[in-house]
Amino acid sequence: MTTDLITITCTAPDHKTASDILAQAQKYFDDDSAEIPWFANGQPDFDDLQRDYKVYLNRKAAERQWDAENQAYIINITHRSEVTFQRGNTRGGHAVLKEWHDKKVGDLSHVEALSEEREHDIRRVIDSAAGKLSPTGSIERDGLRVIFRRIALSNRAAAQPAVVAWLEGQGCKNVEISIEQM
Repeated sequence: MTTDLITITCTAPDHKTASDILAQAQKYFDDDSAEIPWFANGQPDFDDLQRDYKVYLNRKAAERQWDAENQAYIINITHRSEVTFQRGNTRGGHAVLKEWHDKKVGDLSHVEALSEEREHDIRRVIDSAAGKLSPTGSIERDGLRVIFRRIALSNRAAAQPAVVAWLEGQGCKNVEISIEQM
């Protein structure tokens, strides 16, 4: 099994930002129970998360079951929308897709759903669990340059874009990524 070691380098807009990025990342790097900075928008209450997670899972299961039970309807409505779009009737194609959406929403109205904000919190927690750094490598600063050197991410597909977006959100430019397979 190969392990990808990733080096992410960026240029911070100023020395204070470079220091802040280093401090936030180093805090997590030193203590993996600390808040993950690239997923840190304030953590919801644990009891709320636990309850919401059950609601989230129940809703996703109901949606999968609805899709399975309505497969013939989905195929029919998809075909109708494709034909409508192919005929150049964009408005009609969207109306067909809205009909499908409205039917699904109506049929699942008895299943509790989370607000967009609460579902976002759950998805962020799920993603953050997949975006942890392993305790390899280092985080360094050289002037305005911040360097995550030879780090391993538990789920690169989830975490790497989040780290890059976090750095860019801090004002970093010239984000570069190199990957070394071990």
